[in-house]
Amino acid sequence: MAQERQEGMRTAPPDAQWVAIETSNSEEVQSLAEFAVNEQNQKSDGGNLKLGAVVEAWEMSLAPDAGSLYLLHLIAAAPEGPPTGMFQAIVWKTAGGPRLFISFRMKTIIGCQIL
Repeated sequence: MAQERQEGMRTAPPDAQWVAIETSNSEEVQSLAEFAVNEQNQKSDGGNLKLGAVVEAWEMSLAPDAGSLYLLHLIAAAPEGPPTGMFQAIVWKTAGGPRLFISFRMKTIIGCQIL
């Protein structure tokens, strides 16, 4: 039974690693970042963050039929305020196209590191 479970699991290849990707002109990266912010707003009671900019982005290719993970560092703010801080989001884009929200957490608040 344990062997069946291992064979059915989708994992990153043993040599998988995060690869930096261009953020400035990438519609896909911007779309993934908007998706992450919108999903976070839906999960948080009264969330109203708006995407400011994607600062850095990385991609990790998973098993051939599993898609890719995207690690995004982005700046977000409340609609009527200054930038709130830098956030880290992880989104899984499956091979079939659907996007899945994995995580969203604050990294810094205007110059203060979150530990």
